[in-house]
Amino acid sequence: MELQKVKSLVKAYKTADPFELCDYLNINVTYHDLGNIRGYYTKQRRSKFIVLNLSLEDYLKKIVCAHELGHAVMHPGLNTPFNLSNTFFSKDKYEVQANKFSAYLILEQFDKNEFNNESLCHISCVTGIPIYYLGILHLN
Repeated sequence: MELQKVKSLVKAYKTADPFELCDYLNINVTYHDLGNIRGYYTKQRRSKFIVLNLSLEDYLKKIVCAHELGHAVMHPGLNTPFNLSNTFFSKDKYEVQANKFSAYLILEQFDKNEFNNESLCHISCVTGIPIYYLGILHLN
């Protein structure tokens, strides 16, 4: 499901850059001091927002933006900050989907042939994708 969504977006907009995709999809990306939170996605009225921690390192900005974009396109009505604060909402399923979406989107920016027979650790070092994101993918 995540891979198909990524492929569809990349084909439609001719980019795998999460920030460019946010522009195309009218998702506002802003930066705030979030303490130990890397970022979150929220929808207020009919506007979508991705809020990133302004202290993120540059390589992490792209990863976290891609993760939150995964929420925006796969769970558009979900308001994670509200649900976590006000309900018994379990975020695990949605987080795994967003992690997969993020990893697949970032991998689209690389030539897959360079990763043939490489370890997840090597792929993580080259792409910046957290190894635990890669571990849940089906890399064939």
